[in-house]
Amino acid sequence: MADNFPPELSFDNYKLLSDLLLISFILLSFHSPRSLLHLIILIIIIICFIIQPIIYKGKYSAIVHSRVSSFAITFGFKMCIWLKNFVNITHNTTVSDFQPFLYTLFYWRKNVTSGKKDDFQPTNKLIIKNILERIVFMFIKWIIYEGCFILVDMYSNINEIPPSPYFFRIFDMFISGKSPITIKLLLLCSLYMVLVYFIMSLTYDQFLLITGIILLFLNIIFPFLSDTNITFFKRKIITIRRWCISFLFDTQYIFNSPWLSTSPREFWSYRWNTFYNEIWKELGYIPLHNYLITSHSFSSNNKKKLIKMMGVLGAFFISGILHEYLLWTETNKLTLEQFNFFLFHGIIFIIWEFISIKNDFKGRIILFLILFFSLPSMIEPYLRYEQWIIPSYFININRISS
Repeated sequence: MADNFPPELSFDNYKLLSDLLLISFILLSFHSPRSLLHLIILIIIIICFIIQPIIYKGKYSAIVHSRVSSFAITFGFKMCIWLKNFVNITHNTTVSDFQPFLYTLFYWRKNVTSGKKDDFQPTNKLIIKNILERIVFMFIKWIIYEGCFILVDMYSNINEIPPSPYFFRIFDMFISGKSPITIKLLLLCSLYMVLVYFIMSLTYDQFLLITGIILLFLNIIFPFLSDTNITFFKRKIITIRRWCISFLFDTQYIFNSPWLSTSPREFWSYRWNTFYNEIWKELGYIPLHNYLITSHSFSSNNKKKLIKMMGVLGAFFISGILHEYLLWTETNKLTLEQFNFFLFHGIIFIIWEFISIKNDFKGRIILFLILFFSLPSMIEPYLRYEQWIIPSYFININRISS
């Protein structure tokens, strides 16, 4: 019986199963859970949605399985946040604040500095301009991405990547005196991080491009819809249109020139991959922070800084779990190297808050050096793997270890 578990599925059926779990949660979350059974079913869906890639790890190539695992952990965490907020609303008896899960997917990164009014209605000309600019920028990013990928593939060799974790080699350096890293490997890790930046940016750009096309289509087919005297169908069209407008024109982009960061707070909270900020805050920082606030052991005012520090560590803890989950489900290897990377940067974040470097240039240089010399812990697990996990039109994903 154990030999037949998990049951064999083609990748299309496996992906379909994941999509059905997500759709089921969306459909069951259009109104708040009205019974204990309803709540239990939602919890079971979340568990199955997140565990599915773990059960099927190693069954498919890493590059295709990463699509399912990244969606599973991202939307799975989002489901947890939605359920947590529902519990908070129930306790506060402010049910009017309830929003369906689907409506929370992108509104949580509203750009308050955009200057757009709530009733902002972009013209077709503005939408077309947005679409064309997006296509041009995506093409430029893609050219840079493929060029960097060719360099990484050309100069990387699996056999040259040390098998032991980077932080272990740093500790060993103080005993044996052996250098934990080479300049070549540091540069390779940095270049691979550039690839990660561009692939995440391009993936997000695809969503923006599709949203722009949908908005243009709606504007052409339904040009004169208003909020008065409309049918149920037209009301849904207006809702979709507003969602598209919010996503295109009133939502922060996931990257905000991270290379300009002058502190860990600025880098992690405002400039690097803001798509996940709410997850770290809602599932890491706030729960631990609130628990310690209500704890008798941390009730005195002089311990507020300590409570914030623990909240920060909670956020980086969740980030480490997410990245380790992705690495585990993609490569079928659990190394805890990426978890250690984020825990290390959580500690750096806290130390930085105490020393408070006020010179922006000095802060930018120090932060760059910390990121540069800690990157191997994040990137080496991917460089050791026999397949490339990110896609390319010109590079064979199967690497030759020679």
